[in-house]
Amino acid sequence: MRPLLRLLVLLTALAIASLSACDCSDEPGDTLGDAGAQDVGPNDTADPDADADADPDPDADSPDADAPDADAGEFDPDPDGCGLYQRECDGECIPVSMDPDNCGDCGITCESDEVCSGGQCVDQGSCPPGLTACAGQCTDTFWDNNHCGSCGNACPSGQGCVDDECVPLIPLGDPPADCADGGPVIVLDGEDPASCVGEIAEATFRWGICSCEDFVSNNEVNVDAYDSAIGPYTPGGPGGGIGVNGRVNANEALSVTGTLWAAGGQGISVNDPVVAEQRLYSGGNLSVDGGEIGGNAYVVGNISSGSTLNIGGTLFTNDSSSISDDVNYASHIETNVSVSSPCVACEEDDRIDVAAIVAAHESDNDNDAIGLDSDVLLGTGGVRLELPCGRYYLDGINTNSPTTVVATGNTALFIGGDVSANNELTITLTPDAQLDVFVAGDVTTNNPIRLGSPNYPALMRLYVGGDGGFSSNNPLDLGGLIYAVPGGFDSNNEIRIYGSLYTQDFDSNNEVFIHYDRRASTLSRQCPDPDPDPDPDPDPDPDPDPDPVCVSTDGDCEEDGDCCAPLTCNDGVCGLLACQPAYMECTSSDECCSGLCGISGAADLGVCIVN
Repeated sequence: MRPLLRLLVLLTALAIASLSACDCSDEPGDTLGDAGAQDVGPNDTADPDADADADPDPDADSPDADAPDADAGEFDPDPDGCGLYQRECDGECIPVSMDPDNCGDCGITCESDEVCSGGQCVDQGSCPPGLTACAGQCTDTFWDNNHCGSCGNACPSGQGCVDDECVPLIPLGDPPADCADGGPVIVLDGEDPASCVGEIAEATFRWGICSCEDFVSNNEVNVDAYDSAIGPYTPGGPGGGIGVNGRVNANEALSVTGTLWAAGGQGISVNDPVVAEQRLYSGGNLSVDGGEIGGNAYVVGNISSGSTLNIGGTLFTNDSSSISDDVNYASHIETNVSVSSPCVACEEDDRIDVAAIVAAHESDNDNDAIGLDSDVLLGTGGVRLELPCGRYYLDGINTNSPTTVVATGNTALFIGGDVSANNELTITLTPDAQLDVFVAGDVTTNNPIRLGSPNYPALMRLYVGGDGGFSSNNPLDLGGLIYAVPGGFDSNNEIRIYGSLYTQDFDSNNEVFIHYDRRASTLSRQCPDPDPDPDPDPDPDPDPDPDPVCVSTDGDCEEDGDCCAPLTCNDGVCGLLACQPAYMECTSSDECCSGLCGISGAADLGVCIVN
């Protein structure tokens, strides 16, 4: 779309949004993210009533396979070599997701009272909590060298921003010669075959929360979603789901804008209303106090509800299942229901082997190239470490004073021991960078920890491989994709994550807010094409019955069972949504998840408006 037309359409759409009010409720079976498609099993037809013997087994969680390449879409790698969220403007790679002079595309300039967020010019008040509008961007004055503590307060040469103050930088040599435009995409050693970090992240982070065991909460839980590359976070965006291999047990309201999936035989128990705007899967009984399921529901056991539970699509149950009178549904099929596990990187043989990845880079790294000592963050603090593109190794992080680690390119950081912080710790990255952190030990903090940014969570990935996992005694407000298996993720305070959480177990006593970054589902697009035959075998002996695989985002499919959970097959393509989210192009309102398409005058294309 041409920049001028795109800007005109966007401004008109936002104007319409500010003036319009409508009942945007969906028809039964035509819900956010489902767009009317019936979620039937691998052998079903599109009409759930067409085959009373349908098999609704999701069968969507076998090991991941590379999906065919698809249209790159907004902010994917530029053909001239720029990274994610970037475009080449006047010969320079620009992070158009945040640049107010090139917002969303080259030459689109935001007004003085606006900020560029997610490639859209929006009101300054749209900055996520904790960020400040400075010079047309939503920035964190806690660590931004140009706005340290307050807008316009730039740190002098040789210093960097830590805890709102300018402190000395850890001195390093020149960055590697190949760091222009962020440097090459990181491909890990020690893997067989070697793996691109984007492929690992995409295969892992498809849910707002994925738990290998149980999900237990004693307070309110809300999971929604947004795409950090096509707009700022707005509450209630479609596609944020919870996947659990065990049970779901919640004592207060539980709401997801995507799919709620519990494979364990204890099923789902919620003492307050439950909302799942897409689908619901329960491997055992379903016991709730009313609520709304937007699409289909698959329940192995009995269904009981203390008040009205509305199911917008088809209810699939076993013929022996009992259903309480307060349950309403569009249609009902009795069949042999089974629910498979949605989280696949859980068993020892299937886990991401964080310790092995770290060990492979203890000696094979770029430390010597920049003069980085591996013990530089042990027993010290009050410093800032800025890492250029490349692969770097630290023995551990143990600081008693505020400390900040910032990546400025395509960077991987391997930590051989624990990360333990007795004061403020920040691990983050600039908007033109990507950062993957692999911790062989545990992450433990008794003070606030900052991770990544809500502006671009999909670009920050943290993998914790220790038996103690990730634990904190403070409220958590994080921006990134976090993997903590087998140690798990533990906090005694409120949890807010912009990104995704993949954990061994989940148990929370305080409020939980997860804002899933849908951009995580497309990270493999940046990866180099694999060698089609890296080691030809003159006498191949292929496995005549290979393990089944699932298809990733934008890959070809024939039915839902072809797609990796929670993706579904829509018009022959696997995707998280079957409707257009906010800020994406549309030609009519029924294409939009919000039910609102803003079209300017005689233009053929508009944009979907935030509901």
